[in-house]
Amino acid sequence: MTRFRLFGLFACGAVLCCASQAFAQVQYRGYQIGHESMTIEDLQDLTENHHTNIVRFQVTHVNMDDLSEADGEQAYIDMVDGVLDGMDEKILAAEAAGNKIMLGFALPPGGFLTRSGTPHSEMFSNPTLEEWYVRMIAHVVERYADLIGRGNLYALDINSEPAQDTARDTNGADGWYDLMFRAIDAAREVNPDVPLMVKPLYGDPTRLKDIPALNYDNIIYGYHWYLLNVYQHTGVESEPFSVNTPPSKKIRNKTLSLLSKFFRLHETRHKAGEVPSYPPRLVVGETAVSACAKNSADFLRDVLSVLERDDLEEVTAAGKKKGKCLKKKKGKCVKFGKGGKKGGKKGGKKGGSGKQGGSGASVNENDVQHEAWIVHAWAESKYWDPRATCDDSGELTLGDSTDRLVVLDEFMSRNE
Repeated sequence: MTRFRLFGLFACGAVLCCASQAFAQVQYRGYQIGHESMTIEDLQDLTENHHTNIVRFQVTHVNMDDLSEADGEQAYIDMVDGVLDGMDEKILAAEAAGNKIMLGFALPPGGFLTRSGTPHSEMFSNPTLEEWYVRMIAHVVERYADLIGRGNLYALDINSEPAQDTARDTNGADGWYDLMFRAIDAAREVNPDVPLMVKPLYGDPTRLKDIPALNYDNIIYGYHWYLLNVYQHTGVESEPFSVNTPPSKKIRNKTLSLLSKFFRLHETRHKAGEVPSYPPRLVVGETAVSACAKNSADFLRDVLSVLERDDLEEVTAAGKKKGKCLKKKKGKCVKFGKGGKKGGKKGGKKGGSGKQGGSGASVNENDVQHEAWIVHAWAESKYWDPRATCDDSGELTLGDSTDRLVVLDEFMSRNE
């Protein structure tokens, strides 16, 4: 797993429809998997007994840093195809079991110039490697034409964690947000209908606002939920159970105050005709908590409850959400929203900084919804496998069940 420490270290129902038409609830819940160690029977078990309806395959290679421009573009394509060849049987099995497929690309040509400090992919300092990357995306879209045609490719995540140190010399290469347009255009030239996921640098949700306006249909915005990274990585680079569990209120406020700003920006862009729809389709491409973290099951429950918006209690006929009743008058909810006294004393005309029930929310908070979330990871490192336990010495043991898995099974059963 490549996790960078830079940020705080659709079936339609009668009311709720696709995200471009209404404020959709979570529709897909699943895992990133270590496909190499899983059998077809394991994938069937994951779906039948642990209720997934989406599986994420991470496309990467242990030797990617060894491949250079001198090896030639075909060597890079061969490396990508070799990884995909090893996945194809499992992709078909996961699909047959009833899952949508997410393909996440974490195999930039040339690998990384550095993984420490501020990680930096070599292609962001080499225009030739960027050309390889763009053609690779088009190649993969063509390769999976049948999966796309069956409607079972949920998304092609074109760069799982874009790593660009903007302080480095580009040598004429594009930055990520310019390269993103090139990759989207190349993919759509091959197949106009391919669903594409885009992420900000490092998958960092605080940078969602940096993604430029994308006036394309079928774009999914992704990020990785590591907003409490030090706690989530307890035991990986710290002593087991050494970091206190974040309170539920902090998890909720940190998530919604951040994402509501992105939703407000997207709404402004939609009104200006810069993006095709509102709200944006939003996905957590990865979240996790270490087996060595205190009260990790409770933490997972708190995070997933926020992603599911369990705090929203009512749905109008139009499919829009009303907020949790934060204040009542004569037995009825008092609406918080566009400024004024009820938007918070410091809210101004738009109530943007109003403390709605102490949440620090903007007027777009109740719009915040996720279409899917993915948990890292099943059958990869024991730190992150929900079946693993950790003792006081940090020793990890893989078993049949844990409190974390019970929580995840409970939430994923909502898929049924």
